[in-house]
Amino acid sequence: MISREWINTTGRLLLLVMSVAFFACLPLRAEEGGVVGHEAPDEAVKLFGEGMKLFDAGEFKAAYEVFFKAFAIDPASIDGNFYMGRAAFESGDYESAIMAYDRILMIKPDLERVKLELARSYYKLGNYETSKEMFKDIMDKEPPNPVKEKIRLFLDAIESTKKKNFFSGSFSLGLHYDDNVRVSPADDHVGTLFGDVILGDNSKQTGDEYWTSTLVLNHKYKFADSLFAWKTTGVSYTSLYFDENDLDLLYFSGMTGPSLETDRFVWDIKFHYTELHQDYNLYLQALGASNSWTFVLNRNVILSIGAKVENKEYHENRNKDANNLVFGGGPIFIFGKNRISTRLELESENAQSGIYSYDKFRCSLRYDRILPKGFMAYASYKFQMSDYQDIDPLFGVDRMDDVRDYSVGISKKFTSHLSAEINHTYTESESNIDLYNYNRSVSGFTMTWDF
Repeated sequence: MISREWINTTGRLLLLVMSVAFFACLPLRAEEGGVVGHEAPDEAVKLFGEGMKLFDAGEFKAAYEVFFKAFAIDPASIDGNFYMGRAAFESGDYESAIMAYDRILMIKPDLERVKLELARSYYKLGNYETSKEMFKDIMDKEPPNPVKEKIRLFLDAIESTKKKNFFSGSFSLGLHYDDNVRVSPADDHVGTLFGDVILGDNSKQTGDEYWTSTLVLNHKYKFADSLFAWKTTGVSYTSLYFDENDLDLLYFSGMTGPSLETDRFVWDIKFHYTELHQDYNLYLQALGASNSWTFVLNRNVILSIGAKVENKEYHENRNKDANNLVFGGGPIFIFGKNRISTRLELESENAQSGIYSYDKFRCSLRYDRILPKGFMAYASYKFQMSDYQDIDPLFGVDRMDDVRDYSVGISKKFTSHLSAEINHTYTESESNIDLYNYNRSVSGFTMTWDF
């Protein structure tokens, strides 16, 4: 019985043979910009222009249809076939892209850019050996350094398809200054139901410097001949203050779970465990699970959605013990060297005592810009609105807060592993309870080693 794969392969070979015969009959002449078989008909030129407008706008499927119409009129056009291949590639139709590039190389076999695009198409199609040979052939021709770097990334990715275990991680060391480490109100006098209370020295606004260290370890096990993997991540964070030592923090987190990965979609399920120690005493333990989805909608837009549920135990105040639920997501827009990240989140915590139970709404906006010479800059804004469930008996109201964070930073990548960042965050909090009205500025410098 004839299989569908045999029919597809035979059809492609037949089309290639017919294309060779067609092009062989054309009186070709070589020019610097490509190969021209004849003067392109006006209608083909018009259609090509329309296709380029759609291509530049990111409407690749529509662009492919227009380029195909131009191809039917002027099949000898190098540019027409090239951009038809590009449009097919960006649309995920890698077989059509390969056919377009093959037609070009039949009549102009020395076009290295076309070979590069053909190798990329074979890679996306999963034909790694053919892709690998083509990439190596291009490397032998000594292309420009940026092209070499891209090819090395593809070759590394091809080699990684043979691996099952993947390890990565990072270590960061930072020095920071916080002008309000205890998150204290600017006014020492706080109003209560029983009159004004004057804050003690340990509750007044105090600044201090502190060191931070962060270690992240990642492992991924990829199941053979499958889209599934198992991911595990461990995080350790430490902050050590110069003077306010009772604020020293030790944080540990571990998460593990299955993952489904394709070129345009990632689905992660993770089980979490968290410990937080303050002043070397166990402060919080949490156990939970999360579910996240990441969709690559096109080359300019990525959508991320997730949910997380946790059970929290506060060892110094069991009235805070709670079940916590977070749901959020948002798109990321990428345009050349610019990236805009947006996110909305809803959080609900149901504590043993109603004065610690709350609902929170968060939104964030961040802009990143790639700069010359390995620099990158960012600016971000975050807003959080909190509404607590029960009336606080000390203040006679149910607490409501609005917190705004404004952040800027610049980083420099020295090598593929070593980078540094300088950042500053200004926070202002407005609350219907005086104790939670405060301003805060934190500046930091961090060095990071990725491995």
